[in-house]
Amino acid sequence: MARTVSMARMVSMARTVPRDRRVPRARRVLPARTEPTGPTVSTARTALTVLTGPTVSTALMEPTALTVSTGPTVSTALMEPTEPTESTEPEASESAAETTSEQPVTDEAPAPADPLSAANITAFLQDYHRQVLTDPRAAYARTGPTLRANISEDNYVGYWSDFSDVRLSDIQAVDGRNTATAVMELVYASGTSETGPHEFTFIVGDGGQLILDSDFAV
Repeated sequence: MARTVSMARMVSMARTVPRDRRVPRARRVLPARTEPTGPTVSTARTALTVLTGPTVSTALMEPTALTVSTGPTVSTALMEPTEPTESTEPEASESAAETTSEQPVTDEAPAPADPLSAANITAFLQDYHRQVLTDPRAAYARTGPTLRANISEDNYVGYWSDFSDVRLSDIQAVDGRNTATAVMELVYASGTSETGPHEFTFIVGDGGQLILDSDFAV
C-alpha cells in the first residue's frame, strides 16, 4: 500500500510541476562542419608536378610519385639526324690558288750571252790590248793557233815590250760574225807612235770564251 501511494504521489507531483521547471532533455551535439580554407589533395590518382622550369610533358603518376624538375627537360624521343651543311666560302681564293699552282716553274738557267756578239768582241779587244802591256804571257794564253803559228810566246813577250801604250778606236763588230776591225795606235817607249787599221779574227773556246786567232795590219 505504501509503495502504491508513493508512486501515485510522485506522478501527481510530476504533473503539477511547471513546464519551465522541467529538466531539459539533453540534445546530441554534432561537431561543427569545417569548410576547407586551402587547396586539398585528393587521394585518387592525380598528376602532381612541381615545376621550377619549363617541362615538356606530364604523365599519370601513382599517388606516391612526385616529379621535381630543376631545369629544362629534353625529350627522349629519337631525333632525326641533321644533314651537314656545305661550306659556302668564296671561290676566289680557290681560283687564285689554282692559278698559282698552274704557273709553270722553270729552273732553267738563263741562256748565256753569245760570245760572238758585237758587245762581247768590243770588250775583249779593249781588255786584251791592255793586258799585252801588263801581263803579256797571260795575253798570249788568250790567242789561237793561227797567231801562235806565226810567233812564239817569247817573241810575243819581246814584241810588246817595245811599246809603252796601245790605243784602240773605231771598233767595228757585228753580232754573230767572228771578225772585227779597229784603228790601232802603237806608242813606243821613245814617244813615237804608229797608227793603222787592223783586222781581228776570233774563235770560240770549249768554255764559250773568245780567243784571238789572228791580228793583221790592213
